[in-house]
Amino acid sequence: MIKNIFVLIWLFMTFSSSCFADENICDNGNCKIIIDAGSSGSRAHVYQYDKDAENNIISIQEIYSNKITPGFASVSTSGVDAYLDNLFNKISIKNIPVYFYATAGMRLLPDQEQKVLYQKLQDWFSLHKDWNLIDARTISGKEEGVYGWLATNYSLDTLRDNYHMGFIEIGGASTQIVFPVVNLEGIHPEDLVNLHLYNKDITLFAHSFLGLGANAITTRFKDYSDCFPVGYHLDNNQIGSGNARLCEHEIYELINADNYISDIERPANINNPQTKWYTVGAASSISRKSPINFQDEFNADELLEKADSVYCKTNWDTQVSEYGDDKFLNQNCIISSFIYSLSVESYGFSPQQEIYNIPENQTGDWTVGVLFSSAL
Repeated sequence: MIKNIFVLIWLFMTFSSSCFADENICDNGNCKIIIDAGSSGSRAHVYQYDKDAENNIISIQEIYSNKITPGFASVSTSGVDAYLDNLFNKISIKNIPVYFYATAGMRLLPDQEQKVLYQKLQDWFSLHKDWNLIDARTISGKEEGVYGWLATNYSLDTLRDNYHMGFIEIGGASTQIVFPVVNLEGIHPEDLVNLHLYNKDITLFAHSFLGLGANAITTRFKDYSDCFPVGYHLDNNQIGSGNARLCEHEIYELINADNYISDIERPANINNPQTKWYTVGAASSISRKSPINFQDEFNADELLEKADSVYCKTNWDTQVSEYGDDKFLNQNCIISSFIYSLSVESYGFSPQQEIYNIPENQTGDWTVGVLFSSAL
């Protein structure tokens, strides 16, 4: 018994002393730490990569990641040191570049509150010289979308091609849409991004809609009974009536009036139709999970119909008993309705337009795209 305890202690010490199998993996200088400081949590990604003869980035590997909660925007100034300690304490490789990029959660904070948090962050790094902080800021939604587009096309091995994919991301607090364009008619100049990548020039339409993420929409429509399951108790003491078709129409009428989505995006989409669209974030999650089970692809119409039956019209108590481990269970009806409203009513997709999920053995995480930031 005592021998077994010593063996366990030895194993713990051996494998907990470092999170990396090879401490020398970054000796060639081709490693970066990219922090995704999102609205609900922060994740540290450690990437290692190679370069080809033309100095293009290739063979990207994520060698470690660590996620902590809550989002950086929710941390008190007195809690920043402990927060960063927790984020970095298992990364044993030192002296590699660090990029700390916050997204929609921080965009919602007043500039002064952001400034205070970033000053505390800078103070922490000034005391931890082993970390080489290159950049720390709140990136725009457009930047996040472009990074996501780069990551997705890298993952699909299409960055070197002339055939690039359209990209949609529904996050917690914002939504991004990015796709290549040739015909610039009707597109606002601020929605255009020019890239030089693999000896090619690429022009992208890129726009972010702050306030149109999954959590933000759920909060915004929390009193709409059609958007929540039958029998669900709303905060305003109403009971959910669960009707996905009515919910998506209510969402469309309000968000398009406030956000002008059709005016901004449709000219670019109509004049530059995309053959394939890929999605990450809420749309990918809800389409893949049981009992929806659209693993590889789906269209907005079939997703709405199935979600209406399973998540809207099925009694809430029944859902809890069958899918109680789903922490987003109360959002499934409204988010499925939102996906239809956004893609069909706002973006102008056909209800039968196939939307693809990135294969599960590949990553479309936007932080991969940061590695290509020199192309911007």
